[in-house]
Amino acid sequence: MRRTVACPGHGEYSVDLREKSFEIPIRIDPTPIGPIAVGLGLAALAPGLCLAGYTLFADGSAGGALFVLVFSGAVAAVPTSLLGLPYVAWLRAHRRLTWRNVCLGAALIGSVTMAAITWTIASVWNTPTPDAWDYLLGAGLGLAAGLAFCGGARLSGVASSAPVSRP
Repeated sequence: MRRTVACPGHGEYSVDLREKSFEIPIRIDPTPIGPIAVGLGLAALAPGLCLAGYTLFADGSAGGALFVLVFSGAVAAVPTSLLGLPYVAWLRAHRRLTWRNVCLGAALIGSVTMAAITWTIASVWNTPTPDAWDYLLGAGLGLAAGLAFCGGARLSGVASSAPVSRP
């Protein structure tokens, strides 16, 4: 005789009363790791591609655009791995890995990163302090990285909420 017992906060348990054994559902996010890795790689490249495209259209210099792509890709890889990866892992662990959450977090991470970069440059080279446009640029580049991650990871707008049980 099998009976399903609800446990608040933990889901439902299937209990076999004759054998006195039960199965505990294991909550695993069904988002596979492979697409997440592809998304993180694209997220590190997206800000560099945006800036290289701007450089190419503004100056018409392919060499300058390539330099901007390489330099900004290396700079963007640091916050992607130090801030973006833990954020995505946290969202995945809490089953909240949606495009909306990723894009909001990426815009915030981009803004904070741009603030750190511009304040560092301002203090080292005695240039004027950054203004709001610098932070908006960082948020826009972060949003581009978030959208690139969502495209690479093939995220939808709906978080998975159903527990996945092991047979």
